[in-house]
Amino acid sequence: TSGVRYVAETGDVKILRSWSLLTAIAGTFLCLILSPWLSDWIFGDRNHVRAIVCLASVVGLTTLACNEQALLRGKGELRAMAKQSVWGCILTAAVTIPVIFIWRERAIVPSIAIAALMSFCTVIWFSLKCVPLQGSISWSALRGGGDLLRLGMLFVVASVIAAGGDLLVRTLLNREGALTEVG
Repeated sequence: TSGVRYVAETGDVKILRSWSLLTAIAGTFLCLILSPWLSDWIFGDRNHVRAIVCLASVVGLTTLACNEQALLRGKGELRAMAKQSVWGCILTAAVTIPVIFIWRERAIVPSIAIAALMSFCTVIWFSLKCVPLQGSISWSALRGGGDLLRLGMLFVVASVIAAGGDLLVRTLLNREGALTEVG
């Protein structure tokens, strides 16, 4: 990703972390604001607004976790990435399997949120051990990330197109079929 390349070339983690926090906040608020519209569009009603609001936290946590993973990869901390991945999977499975076993379909959204939280917690644990925080987020750090932002936008556009196509297909299947067809 652009974050890996940027950190590997410049060694500057402050800009990546600054933009990471800003995009996580923006993505979370965008999901919160659009939740009624998304519920209407995806499910055809407003009965799922609460679930979409819960998933807004997943957007922010996943953004932060992915950027911290990019930081670890850019710094060459592959051992820490491997440990984080293993521990993240173990903790996620240990928590979500019982939740899904007990609450079945009602546990889908909470399990997704739990998985995002576990991933974030493990990656931030290993990331901060390897690359400690370096001061606070500043406007100058945000201004210095133009190259990072331009390259990152290409990845975002490609991801949105792919995810949007998948969402469109699942939405059509959900409207025309049953939950089992959506997967």
